[in-house]
Amino acid sequence: MSSGDSVVARLVFQRCAKAKLVLTEGEPKDESDFVLINEGLLVFIAFLGDITPKLQKLVNVICTTQICEKDGKYVSILDFPCDVILIPQFCLGGRLKGKKFQYHSIVSKEEAERYFNLINDGCSNFAALHSHWASSGHRIYAGTYGIRQNLIVHIRALCLSVFFGYIEMIEITANDRLGKKVRVKCNPTDTIGDLKKLIAAQTGTKWDRIILKKWYNVYKDPVTLADYEIKDGMNLELYYK
Repeated sequence: MSSGDSVVARLVFQRCAKAKLVLTEGEPKDESDFVLINEGLLVFIAFLGDITPKLQKLVNVICTTQICEKDGKYVSILDFPCDVILIPQFCLGGRLKGKKFQYHSIVSKEEAERYFNLINDGCSNFAALHSHWASSGHRIYAGTYGIRQNLIVHIRALCLSVFFGYIEMIEITANDRLGKKVRVKCNPTDTIGDLKKLIAAQTGTKWDRIILKKWYNVYKDPVTLADYEIKDGMNLELYYK
């Protein structure tokens, strides 16, 4: 993730068939010493700057990026849904100079641990707002900061996605016929279905009861905002089934 021209965080996404992450130094003694998930998502994170101004954007990237495969389509963890493990990964912050990696640009251990906890809390809270995720029984887990990560991963196929920056978010206003306005921030790559879920989180309405229109054009759930050329500051008509 970048702030201006500087990268403040690096993320790597890896889908897995099964994964086990030890939460303590040394060998685990009982089940509380490790996290074990089946099909899910691993997110490796390193910090190179202050992420607090971009925290919500970073949370949105983790929770809404369409990286999981379901019924031949790519969906986010909220629509899959699946377990997620957030893993602090110091080495991701390195920079190759000559034949060696240097780590001068990484933030201090204390700062990084605070940022990691903010992301963990932010992702857990954001996911809990979505009923499909909240009722699924899945969780967002976090590794232990400051220890060597002992990880065993089973994958069906190598599927790494690296994230260095972010797409500038846009603000959309949805107006219903009673004069109520709902403002939400989202990414141009979000689908109409994603936008409905963000609106539903504010209105308390089930997202699949929401209809979004512009004049006579009814927006369809699988299509992205960018494909519909929905831009920052646009107003959409909000209806309910």
